[in-house]
Amino acid sequence: ILCGHRPEAEQNKAFADGYSTYAWADSDHNVLPSRAIDACPWPEPRPIYGFAGTPIIQLTDAFEFGGFILGLAATRSLKLVWGGHWREPFDPWHFQLAEQII
Repeated sequence: ILCGHRPEAEQNKAFADGYSTYAWADSDHNVLPSRAIDACPWPEPRPIYGFAGTPIIQLTDAFEFGGFILGLAATRSLKLVWGGHWREPFDPWHFQLAEQII
């Protein structure tokens, strides 16, 4: 787990640095308990470098891990939203609850 709950200062920094599209209190990371996590396989996948040294995410790792987490959630009747399904921002390490759990 890379991140679960984000307090105000951390969320605003993530927003200012371009790592989040939401400022404080608008992200599912900002509630307690958190409705969102960022997670990846361990050890973290190493980036593959493409044209002009630009890092490219290892899509195979991202899609295999995303599928694993979604499948695991389904066996527990949890509905998740996966950032790997988003076009903008593409965020394959992000998972959030699709509905409120009581």
